[in-house]
Amino acid sequence: MKVVDLSSSGVKIKPHLNRTIDTTDRFFDNPILIAFHLKDTDETHIQKTVHARHICENYIGAEFDESGQEDPIIGSYILSQRHHLTIDINPYLP
Repeated sequence: MKVVDLSSSGVKIKPHLNRTIDTTDRFFDNPILIAFHLKDTDETHIQKTVHARHICENYIGAEFDESGQEDPIIGSYILSQRHHLTIDINPYLP
C-alpha cells in the first residue's frame, strides 16, 4: 500500500496498482499499524496506529489515534511541503 495524502490528523492509503480493497472487510473497530517514509532529506520513518474512517475499493481514509495526532515531525513536514507549492495567479481577474 502507499500513502497518497498526509495531514496532521490522518492519511489516505491506496493499494498497489493491481489490488483493490475488499469493502466488505470491516476495519473500523480494529487499529491498523502503518509505517512509511516521508519524502524529506532524511527519509524520516513514521510508524503510527490509525483507525479507518472511510473505505472504498481504491483507498482507505484513516485517522491517527489520539496519541498520534499533533505529531511535530509530521506538522513540520506538511508546512515545508506547502512552502514549495506554486500558485498561478491570473493578474486579469479582479
